[in-house]
Amino acid sequence: MVGARGRMSKRVFFSYSQKDEALREELEAHLEVLLTNGALTTWHARKIGPGEEWRAVAGREIEAADIVLLLVSADFLASSYCRDTEVQRAIERHTEGTARVVPVVLRPCLWDEAVFGHLAPLPAEGRPITRWPDRDEAWLDVARGVRRLVRDTAPREERHPSASAAHVPEDAGAKAPGAEGSRAQERTAPDRTAAKGAPGPEVEGWLRELEAAQVEK
Repeated sequence: MVGARGRMSKRVFFSYSQKDEALREELEAHLEVLLTNGALTTWHARKIGPGEEWRAVAGREIEAADIVLLLVSADFLASSYCRDTEVQRAIERHTEGTARVVPVVLRPCLWDEAVFGHLAPLPAEGRPITRWPDRDEAWLDVARGVRRLVRDTAPREERHPSASAAHVPEDAGAKAPGAEGSRAQERTAPDRTAAKGAPGPEVEGWLRELEAAQVEK
């Protein structure tokens, strides 16, 4: 997708605990202007459609992402799924140079002891979102950081697509889709407006499965 200023949109993947869903929604609201002008597109677990294999979809999306935002809290750090699957692959891609990874510190926790603790965080100085007197100021700091990242990240084809394309996530259950598969996924994925509403019974089912995977120790 080409943005309003003629640049290719960057794909942003949110890795987060389901217990931080409300904070994830606040962040996306502050990024809405960048979504509207086509500077970026976002993906998160709420965009998985009924009947889709959520592990496979999440695996494909993290492979396709230009930017991975780790929404960090104690619950995120305690999640074996986030830690051992999404974070592990995100850091691998960051090291390969095929994606940029940024921790966004939501709530106070020992995030600097994690495998991504060497990465510069948002907001400024890693001050947790919930500790700011004015939360809008905190999110504005994050949004500005994401905007800088979007502008500074090279187009995907200028990085190292072969390294990312060659990787098949172990729990994806299928190879990364080709053009037709991507188009089919776009047709079945709910839009952002629908994703913000109350989930239907099928969606609630896989959300429970995802939450169970996240809390599994």
